[in-house]
Amino acid sequence: MGFLFNPQPVPIFTAAGDFARGAKAFFYSGATTVPIVTYQDTALEVAHPWPVVADLCGVLPPIWLPYGPYRRKITTAGGALISDVGDIPNPAPPDSGGDVVVTSASQLLQTGQAIWMLRKGTLPGFVRMNGNTIGNPNSGATELASDDAQALFSFLWTQCDDDIAPVTGGRGASAGADWGASKKIVVPTMQARVAAGLDDMGGSTSEHLAQAITTCTADISSTKVTVASADGLAVGMYATIKDKAQGKIAAISGTEVTLAAAPTVAGANLSFRGSWFPDARRVGASAGVMSLALKAEWLPAHKHAIEDKQHSHAIHGPASSVPQGSGDTTAAAYGSDNTGLSYTGITETKDAGGGQPMPVIQPTRLGTFFMKL
Repeated sequence: MGFLFNPQPVPIFTAAGDFARGAKAFFYSGATTVPIVTYQDTALEVAHPWPVVADLCGVLPPIWLPYGPYRRKITTAGGALISDVGDIPNPAPPDSGGDVVVTSASQLLQTGQAIWMLRKGTLPGFVRMNGNTIGNPNSGATELASDDAQALFSFLWTQCDDDIAPVTGGRGASAGADWGASKKIVVPTMQARVAAGLDDMGGSTSEHLAQAITTCTADISSTKVTVASADGLAVGMYATIKDKAQGKIAAISGTEVTLAAAPTVAGANLSFRGSWFPDARRVGASAGVMSLALKAEWLPAHKHAIEDKQHSHAIHGPASSVPQGSGDTTAAAYGSDNTGLSYTGITETKDAGGGQPMPVIQPTRLGTFFMKL
């Protein structure tokens, strides 16, 4: 059951005081431009067309809305604005039974909210975050093709960039237009991933994911960027200059950082961030590997001790007083001496280790991530 808009049919008037014949009513989520489906029946099964059109007396037909805050915009038949109000409260009423108060799911979970559960399969009211697609009943979406997916379709379209939640065939003018065109949108995958907070989340940087914060001088004609400090930077990190992602760091020498490609911004005293994420402040960004083969650049500068001591060898031969070839082999007939001191000439040790990847998985328990429709 939903909420009946305008339960006592009050006509809509133009600014001149006339009936707004054929006026158009548009309904959106909260205070946004994300359309919501309105219905002709209390069971929320028969959808209204978009927009809902008033009769010749300016009266709208019965409109049932799903619970949740909404925006209502009304124009004349020709499109002139009559009224536009956002964030109209519309909470689901609690249902009491004895000492128990029951609330609707929409009061507990919002569209797009993710949960994790120790279970397999699907969950009513949710879709799995598995990289499959959602869309309308004619879309051919692989995870859910249903009118129930429209709110989540609009949420993903609005909140995520197209490389995070791609729309089949590319994004059009709006979420509503793409939904009506039977396009599909990808639900971002959480397969083999753990969840983490954005580096800033609207506040100052945490410096945990964006590990090196400094300034730089950059030129679009060169891959070499001069940073104020290279502390915390590492080969393989992603570089962000002036809040624009620039790809990976290929080499570091002092305060000179070489990027895999020339930067797209130029100037002096530009902000520079290094992170193991493509952009640690971007919703939906993903990074991390299951195992990793260490590079020499990632090891601390170090030396291996080599102790090359001087040494000599003893030499035994006939004493000078015994004629050569006399045949005297007694101990008294022989003398002894040493060779001169010498080094081996060893300058380095042999290679050690197999170079195989090492595991970097934190203690983890597996389940399924679901996203609220």
